[in-house]
Amino acid sequence: MIFESDDDRRAFLSVFDEVCEAFNRECDAYCLMGNHYHLLIETPDGNLPKLCRYIVLNPVRASMVQSAVDWPWSAYFGLFVRQNARPDPVLFLTFCR
Repeated sequence: MIFESDDDRRAFLSVFDEVCEAFNRECDAYCLMGNHYHLLIETPDGNLPKLCRYIVLNPVRASMVQSAVDWPWSAYFGLFVRQNARPDPVLFLTFCR
């Protein structure tokens, strides 16, 4: 578990707020779960597509599947896979804006 109590959650949010301010980031939404969290962060550096790719490839890095296309619970299939099963960078960038 990442968060065992509300005090843990408050501590995380406090540190997270400091990090966002220090690195000029804005958090538009968040959800803290017991064993993970979700953050939607604005990045003025233009690296949102890279972050989207990182998110959808998470099941591969966690060794849950060999290919992201095999994990039905992410946006990977809709972002990258078309009839020819090749990545579609235009669709990816459009989705991640």
